[in-house]
Amino acid sequence: MKIIKLSIMYALTVLLASCVDSEVVNDAVPEEIRIPRSLETEIENVEIGNEDVVLEASFSDRTGDRVDNVLISWESSNTSVAEIVENNKLRAISAGTTVLTASANIEGELFEETFTATIVEPEIVEPALRFISSLAETGTILTGETITLEAEYTDENKDVDTTVTFVWSSSNESVATINSDGELSALAVGTTVITVATEGIETTFELNVQDRVEPVVVIVTENTNIDSGTQLTLEAVFNDNTGQVNNNVSVVWNSSNTSIATINNNVLTGVAEGTVTVTASVTFESMTYTSSFEVTVNEVVLISASGQFGNANGYSTSGDVTVTLDGDKIVVTTAANFRAARASRVPMYLTNNPNSISGSVLLVAGNVNRQSGELRFEVDANGASPEDFRYIIQWCSSISTTVGIAELN
Repeated sequence: MKIIKLSIMYALTVLLASCVDSEVVNDAVPEEIRIPRSLETEIENVEIGNEDVVLEASFSDRTGDRVDNVLISWESSNTSVAEIVENNKLRAISAGTTVLTASANIEGELFEETFTATIVEPEIVEPALRFISSLAETGTILTGETITLEAEYTDENKDVDTTVTFVWSSSNESVATINSDGELSALAVGTTVITVATEGIETTFELNVQDRVEPVVVIVTENTNIDSGTQLTLEAVFNDNTGQVNNNVSVVWNSSNTSIATINNNVLTGVAEGTVTVTASVTFESMTYTSSFEVTVNEVVLISASGQFGNANGYSTSGDVTVTLDGDKIVVTTAANFRAARASRVPMYLTNNPNSISGSVLLVAGNVNRQSGELRFEVDANGASPEDFRYIIQWCSSISTTVGIAELN
């Protein structure tokens, strides 16, 4: 039975006589009944059919002390909604609102307070039945799989009832069967409706049984030949037992010989000439699946020529020089003993005529005037090779003459 407490403050009037004259001073607080804020929330929603609500109140004086033997009376303004029975019990009759009045008569003075009570229809809770297995959400299973389904029954009091018996069934037992314990077995490709029933209600879901296929790692990388010092991005996809690409797995790569090729994540780097077996591995449902292919690493043969600069036309120049084809570039490097000619402007050319820059020539450097030591110049080969040129010269543009020459071998 619900008890509602009401605190009522009884204000006392105290008359103080002045010791100076006969004037009377009244400093008493107003006389009233005070109801706690919590009281109104207590009866905001009283359901019809519930037990009577006991309205319990107390009466306190100005000091806050409880005053016993004070009769508190209760009254309802709308007795068709709720009525007061046995003086202090609220009985809900129909949906609506009513004003409740608490009153007390103290030495001929009436103290009272009012508040609103709301009566509501009782909440109707229908028993509920639901699957609590993830299979009911995905609706997909593979042939040969077995899984135990579970269900939950909630009664009209919203309580889970674990004493009920569930009855399981499959609409197409050639596709999947289910026993009395909820154990489901997927037999063949197709669809079936799984039903669980208890206490006069049932719920269902459609089950799609798919064919199981062997998971496989599919190599996507097409290039199987690289040069040493270059890299290759490895790619693979994993088709799981549904035959679909599964992007929620990790592919681990391995090289059979790291002296020939190394792998960092999915990037292969050619190290030396040879052939390696590259393996992609995927772990799925506690099983590891692999696929392999071979990669051949080719040794890069550098095409180069070298020579030594000497004096030309009275100009002094010296030092070793090397010309190398590196991919699509021709690279010219000089040694530490290199000394360029001292002239106003001295570009460097690859040529077959040591006394001319006409015809098939390749400008290597715009100006090497007075430079020395280890230098590096790089230009686009445009299909040319060091083998195509016999000389590398230093050319003085201002007088159109060779000031340094090296024959290439």
